[in-house]
Amino acid sequence: MTTNVIMPVLGMVQDTGKIVRWLKSLGEPVRKGEIIMEVETDKAVQELEAPASGILAQILAKEGDEVPVTQVVAVIMTPGEYQSTPIFNETGLKQPVIPRVEAHTADQLMQISYPGSNAQHYGRILASPKARRCARETHQNLGAMQGSGPDGAILARDLESVDHPAAWGAVRQLCLHRKIRVTQLLAWHTLLQQTSQQKIIISDLLVFIVSRALIKHPRINMIWQNKKLNSASEINISLAVALENGLVVPVIHHADRLSISEIANERDRLTTLAQNGKLRLVDISGGTFSIYNLEIYGVDSFDGELNDSQTAMLMVGRITEQVIPVNGAPVIQPIMNVSVSIDQSKVDVVSGAKFIETLADMLEEPLLLLS
Repeated sequence: MTTNVIMPVLGMVQDTGKIVRWLKSLGEPVRKGEIIMEVETDKAVQELEAPASGILAQILAKEGDEVPVTQVVAVIMTPGEYQSTPIFNETGLKQPVIPRVEAHTADQLMQISYPGSNAQHYGRILASPKARRCARETHQNLGAMQGSGPDGAILARDLESVDHPAAWGAVRQLCLHRKIRVTQLLAWHTLLQQTSQQKIIISDLLVFIVSRALIKHPRINMIWQNKKLNSASEINISLAVALENGLVVPVIHHADRLSISEIANERDRLTTLAQNGKLRLVDISGGTFSIYNLEIYGVDSFDGELNDSQTAMLMVGRITEQVIPVNGAPVIQPIMNVSVSIDQSKVDVVSGAKFIETLADMLEEPLLLLS
């Protein structure tokens, strides 16, 4: 049986993948589950497995190529098929004809054959997951569009080129803003810097505190999966890391179970991987709540765009000295500007307000968390 190896979908907003290297050569035997190539997206490098055992009979994309998702990049054949295939290329190695991937009936949903892939044919419509998500959000009909991808696949850019101002203008996010006095937070940070053998940054304290606040507000930690809103069984904090060419958002898993030291170690590990372009899919997957801290860049406050699967996120601006009333007298205090974005279709504004209130209390009195 001939099996196509396709460029899989490794993320919800991915349209292409770059082949970093082939670990198997043309004409070489492979086993199902064996790593045959490495693929890089804008977020991570992922090892990909052979979907079947046999002979790597054809390689259709070379190292360094940027390949659209769902496009066939190689073909695996059984030894018998490989031996009986009469087609050769100029090097003398056999180059079989690739069978076209066809959709079934108009009512049938078919997964393209590759472990972990979520690219889909629906009827005779081939579209990337990002395009499907955009179509759902903007109420566009994929069946009425011409795709620019392989075999006419509809990509996100095909939807973005269509003028639908009313649909694209739909807003479901709400941002809640708060100024928080962080005198004790900064004192705690200074103490940790003086007593710890490792580098502790403000973001480490934010991850620690936010994860504890989420325990008290599980609705804020819910995730959107399979068109349903589900309670997340874990608290996994997506923490934005700035790189020269943009941001990546690796995930600190089980943050609510980690100490400050453990969070700092994991944040340092993920940051190093990100800076070296070595993040794996597991390092950027599974986040249930995101933190974007732009304090070091002097940003006062900002509103961010929610991850599709998450119901809320925290944006942190710079800390400034401000005059505030304390017991009726004006006092200069360090103030942190924070914003919490919530998806109003999944979380009500009262739940969001209660969460930011708890978060503010914990940031203002962080040492109470250790008592």
